Amino acid sequence: MEIVQAKYHFLQAEVDEEIYFLDDMSHFKAEDGKKNYICYICKIVELFQAVDEKQLFPTQWYYRADDTVIKTCANLIDNKQEFFSEVKDDNPLDCLEKKLRIMLLPFAFEGQYGERTMLGMYSGCGGMSIGLCLSANGCKLSRPICVSSGAQFEATFKTLTHKDEGEKHA
Repeated sequence: MEIVQAKYHFLQAEVDEEIYFLDDMSHFKAEDGKKNYICYICKIVELFQAVDEKQLFPTQWYYRADDTVIKTCANLIDNKQEFFSEVKDDNPLDCLEKKLRIMLLPFAFEGQYGERTMLGMYSGCGGMSIGLCLSANGCKLSRPICVSSGAQFEATFKTLTHKDEGEKHA
């Protein structure tokens, strides 16, 4: 990868009467003859003028399943789904075609996987960590079952569980 020396940096640039800012997403003009692609999608990382007077912008790329190693499974993936990559490169400003907005969705869409249950035996710091991690990732977590190894634990488990939770003895 060639390193380009910057002369000036900018916060915004105007291309075809549209103003682009840092971190904007845009359609990027596709290669001629590419079927099924309106254009590629990129994120503007930086805007600058090089020492040779070229106006450039480093981009970070979004890829479709067909453009990745999972292309053999592309038929299982929604054709509107894009994958954000760490790949970056410099491009001329006139490659920007149209500004757009991309919604970043969490891995598990709400309601897609439903509620998950966790046994009551996962308690203490470990259980709390599991619950916090799963909840932070959008998982609806319930703990409907409490497991004990005998009657001597029954009183303890009754105080630790909620009224709506069942109780089973091993």
